[in-house]
Amino acid sequence: MEKKKFFEIKKKLEELLKKNPNDKDSKFSLAALYYNLGNSFLRQKKNDEAIKNYLKSIEIDKKFIHSYYNLGNAFKEKNNLEKAIKFFQKTTELDLDNIPAKINLAVAHSANGNSKEAIKNFNDLVLKNNYKSILNNKMEADIRYSLGIEMLREGNYDEGLKNYEYRLKASDYPLILSENKKKPEKIDEIKNKKILIIAEQGFGDVLQFVRYVKLLEEYSEEVNLQCNKKLFRILSSVGGIKKFYDFEDTIENHDFYIPIMSLPYLFKTNLKNIPNFNYIKPEKNLVEEWKNKLKEKKGFKIGLFWQGNVDSSGSKSRAIKLKDLEILLEFKNLDFISLQKGNGHEQIKDSKFYKYMNDNNDIIDIGDDAFIDTAAIIKNLDLIISSDTSIVHLSGAIGKKTWMLEPKVPNWPWTNYGRMSPWYKNLEIFRQEEKSNWEKPIKDIKNKLSKVL
Repeated sequence: MEKKKFFEIKKKLEELLKKNPNDKDSKFSLAALYYNLGNSFLRQKKNDEAIKNYLKSIEIDKKFIHSYYNLGNAFKEKNNLEKAIKFFQKTTELDLDNIPAKINLAVAHSANGNSKEAIKNFNDLVLKNNYKSILNNKMEADIRYSLGIEMLREGNYDEGLKNYEYRLKASDYPLILSENKKKPEKIDEIKNKKILIIAEQGFGDVLQFVRYVKLLEEYSEEVNLQCNKKLFRILSSVGGIKKFYDFEDTIENHDFYIPIMSLPYLFKTNLKNIPNFNYIKPEKNLVEEWKNKLKEKKGFKIGLFWQGNVDSSGSKSRAIKLKDLEILLEFKNLDFISLQKGNGHEQIKDSKFYKYMNDNNDIIDIGDDAFIDTAAIIKNLDLIISSDTSIVHLSGAIGKKTWMLEPKVPNWPWTNYGRMSPWYKNLEIFRQEEKSNWEKPIKDIKNKLSKVL
């Protein structure tokens, strides 16, 4: 709307309200005028201007629902989750059937690290009739998938894993599974059958959940794995996998398929029965090769990894700046070895680590196979310190002592609580207390290191 036109309409409506302050139609129209102006600013990502106009809108008409909702959206864009929650909550109170507001309320609680409130709101959506009757199948799958993640973060594996299965029907699920054969619902179905495991999500997820192959061996006649071919070599050490398939390969005969992250549900996993053992074995010749390369390192050897692929979901919140780890350089008799590959390795030259640590980006895992050098290096080290990336899973699966820096809103396997994890015996978790603030967990690592040395 042109500025001149806006002021003309505004003036007329204000004159009408001056004559009759209780004119509901004029109030609504003036509130809508500010709402539409707010929308214009929101589309331009001018969030502060948008907020100013939405607030003016609800000042005029305290029941103008759309402005409350978009105040929530504007504050969410500003990453002010407390205020976003306030206005999404108000929207749901004014409009009991507003599904988008209810979803955004749950998502904002999740992003703010409050799984309990997220669960409450997601549960309302799938259990209360005023919402449930309006949901279509795809919307319900999206909500239950998110509900599952929050339940798992709270350690409720029975209900969490059941709802997590809805990811397979979610709107953003990337794999086409309908071309495959039947997915087993119970473990007894796979007895003496040929199984195809299909990898999902990132490399770290595959490294974590491939442990279930050992359990599958006890039931099935044959286990095959479809995954990125870069993982074939490192995963061959797990044992029990008859054949690897790339995602572009034609799959030979099998009786059942299982998405890899459905294996915990199939085996009725809970926090007490997670299969926890060392299952990845670095290649002996590479272990010896890197032992020789590292032989001049006489101190306590620490492998560092600080940043995954920032383009993948959630990676930005998990990434650390290498400079933030410089307080570890205060210790003597430490040797730092960079495990950083790809994004982030360039930070070495701009940090104090430049004098003490080589940039290994161009010499580790430079062929077609991922992690083979990294695994051999890890085997030769005393400790791994890493952000939450595939390196944690690789190191944990090898059985190396690993300290992980975890953001306030964790990946679901780590739950919201505790320093230790049932997924890896030698993993210790150092958690953020405030979002985007790594100072406290890094200080905790420094204090722990002083006791170890």
